[in-house]
Amino acid sequence: MMRFWCCLYFAGYLLSAVSAQPEYARFPTYLAVVDSFFNSYQVDAHPYTTKFEKRTTGWFVSVWRLDSLVQQMPFWSLADNKFKRLKPVHANSDSDLVLTRDAYTTGWIASNYRFCPYYGYPGWYLDVISTFGGRFDLPDSILYGMARAYAAASGGRLDGGEYVSPDYKWHLADGPNSLSREQLEEYMRSADMSLAYYDSLARRTPDFKTHVGEVMVKRANEYVWHALQLQLFQNDSIAGHYLGRIWYDPYYMALAHHYLNSCQPNGILFTNGDNDSFPLRFV
Repeated sequence: MMRFWCCLYFAGYLLSAVSAQPEYARFPTYLAVVDSFFNSYQVDAHPYTTKFEKRTTGWFVSVWRLDSLVQQMPFWSLADNKFKRLKPVHANSDSDLVLTRDAYTTGWIASNYRFCPYYGYPGWYLDVISTFGGRFDLPDSILYGMARAYAAASGGRLDGGEYVSPDYKWHLADGPNSLSREQLEEYMRSADMSLAYYDSLARRTPDFKTHVGEVMVKRANEYVWHALQLQLFQNDSIAGHYLGRIWYDPYYMALAHHYLNSCQPNGILFTNGDNDSFPLRFV
């Protein structure tokens, strides 16, 4: 009898543990979604673009032609935990230009779906912030996703981007001091929240790996990025708010100095990516 009750208790514990899982933990992985799609469909690579959207209610597949949405289909539902049959407008084509799984799994794009609770559609960062904003009791990978969401929310106001709706981007005058006081305060609130998540992750797990290396490097790069944004759209004084709060590993500082010392006066230096650009600008 005691064994029976122990089994019931254990089963109840497992059920409660599963039900207590956050919704993002119940989603199939991005790679599982891509595999399921390409196991069933062959679609054109041109003139359409197929995208995967990790939304609050599940995974969606959207079809675009240039910048116009042609079709949006639910592919996996959080409510019933299963994949759905699709009818893409450009499936089973005779075209020689077809999409392949490799086009979606190479490079760093897959990691965005792993780090960010929701991703891949206009305004994804607003959904992330609305659901988890201000929480720091999250796994390391989600802390990183939160940092990226707040950075996208601030950067999208100034620069736009692939997943930024036209009505979200501010239309600013050219030249310095183009932000109003309210716009500057909003930008800095989002930027500061992004940096707070990077700071929290760096304190908790300093060797956490991001797209560009350990989180300490990514953290410093983000401080410089926000400073450059404000230097461009506002002024040097406001930009200095971020430059005075960072440090780089001595290796990156030395690398940046050597880059500069290799150039002749008035030379032009072509850089390759974040880690040889942001430390350089900081130095």
